[in-house]
Amino acid sequence: MIINVAGAGAGKTTGLAKEIIEKHEQNSSNKKIFCVAFTNNAVKSIKDKLLSHYDVIPENIIVCTIHSFLFQEFVSPYYYVIYNKHYGSISTIELPDKPEFKNYKLAELDRRNVLHIEAIPEKAKWVVVKKSTDKKLQKDYRSIVLGTFKSYCQTIFVDEAQDIDGHMKEIFEKLDSEGIEVVLKGDPKQDIRGYCYFRELINARPQSVIYDATCHRCPAKHLKITNSLIHKNERQTSEKTGGSIEVIFESSCDIDTLLSSQFDLKYIYQKNDLFETHSNVLERPSRFDTLYYEIYTILCEIEPDVQVREIRSYNYTKGMIDLYNQGKPEKQIINRLETHTGTLSKQQYAKVKDALLVKQTTTSKKHEVSSIESIKGLEGERCLFILTSELAPYLFLDKTAENKIKNALYVALTRSKEKLVILICKEVEKVYDQSSIKDFFTKIMTS
Repeated sequence: MIINVAGAGAGKTTGLAKEIIEKHEQNSSNKKIFCVAFTNNAVKSIKDKLLSHYDVIPENIIVCTIHSFLFQEFVSPYYYVIYNKHYGSISTIELPDKPEFKNYKLAELDRRNVLHIEAIPEKAKWVVVKKSTDKKLQKDYRSIVLGTFKSYCQTIFVDEAQDIDGHMKEIFEKLDSEGIEVVLKGDPKQDIRGYCYFRELINARPQSVIYDATCHRCPAKHLKITNSLIHKNERQTSEKTGGSIEVIFESSCDIDTLLSSQFDLKYIYQKNDLFETHSNVLERPSRFDTLYYEIYTILCEIEPDVQVREIRSYNYTKGMIDLYNQGKPEKQIINRLETHTGTLSKQQYAKVKDALLVKQTTTSKKHEVSSIESIKGLEGERCLFILTSELAPYLFLDKTAENKIKNALYVALTRSKEKLVILICKEVEKVYDQSSIKDFFTKIMTS
């Protein structure tokens, strides 16, 4: 296993594309080279880099999302063979936040032979690694599966490896132990989900780690702040001169005027009394799927014809969303559904209502900015970072623990290519007075 640790702005996508091309040129056996990423945008970015070299990406170079890779290579062809269960479709519906409700929904889907996208890594792990209830026959089948995969796989590149969860970590460790080359590229400092599994691999395999200290995005002046926060092995250097950092206090500025200024990115860790994040304002793409699933489940009890059920579910879902967007009350909308389905049980009614309201837009008069999570991977010439009380103790070194909050701070500080404006919220000033904050930045910048 090769672990490449590269910080923000290191040019990971360009470097990754170059490594894939080099591996392809060395690959005399014509085995497959996989490159897996976590988002469709990342997949497109990698493909675009490859297409700048190739007119057409070679057939044995497979660039896809990690969930697609795990499903296509392991779950789809082998899960039925090993565990005698076939999944007819994949669902992307919205899952409840509470673990018990989430697990109930996943189990409900599973009973209908529907695999939710979030469950793919665990199912793939059972195919590749083990399941606690495995018998000898299942272990024998697994050995055949691994041998088959090894026969046609040359290398697996994993982009943004800091986002791997525990199931993925076990899968890649197993494939590595089988002699399949696994290359993990990522930055543990940008693990804003707090999984920590990439960091575990770094700590467990120091001999396999390659550090890339170069930052092509941020001026050297900006890196003085981030380098004060992180481990010396991961500190970065930059040849970019110039750049500026401006500290502004909410208590002594006009927020409307500030936000109307030209910024490429404006972001905050979490919404507060003054700021709303886009993730709470914009609709999530899974809303239709979530409502469709609930209506389809209801129709399963009253409509035996699958095709008719699908058509009715689609039409009811679209009609209800249209009515909601027109401002009709949810009770009136659901009552209209009941004229076609009959009276819903309390549980069915609650599920349909939750699905209908999941994308309710806000009428808040708060200032709209982005969340740090949503701007991860982005950059801009001028960036506005709104510092709140969650991140302030990590910036001012009162807290040093490695966790997702500290990682979010690192992401926030490394988006700007030229000017970074840090807005200090009033809640931070209550703990750290203006003079202390100014002294902190003066000391960092002159060190």
